[in-house]
Amino acid sequence: MTNARCIVAVLLLAGAAACRQPPERGHVAEQKPGPATLEMEAPPAPPVTGANAITVTLTGSDGMPIGDAVVSGELFMPVMESMGKSVVVFRPQGSGRYVGEGTLSMAGSWQITVTARRDGQTVATRTFNLTTKS
Repeated sequence: MTNARCIVAVLLLAGAAACRQPPERGHVAEQKPGPATLEMEAPPAPPVTGANAITVTLTGSDGMPIGDAVVSGELFMPVMESMGKSVVVFRPQGSGRYVGEGTLSMAGSWQITVTARRDGQTVATRTFNLTTKS
């Protein structure tokens, strides 16, 4: 290979590397900006295959609990997209706490995207990670 061809090959490889997608952030809990904050109070410890209680807390930008929101979630397994998503409905427990039940049908890494709506507006959305072993 001539020097010119080597340089072109290196430039093409460097360009392809620069254009590739960033790595998937599936192992990081993400919060979309909004007027409120969702936190997973305590993930099921440890999550098990089958039914799990999931508790989240919702607080406003002033740090005060929000107890009058409609909170729902979508539970899914990122590596098994063909399985689809299952809906989790959270029930208010007071003081900004909401509890829902999600079923993890198999061992592995799961995510739940929780959305809180108040007065018809989305006030918070956050994705949390759950990992089951059996």
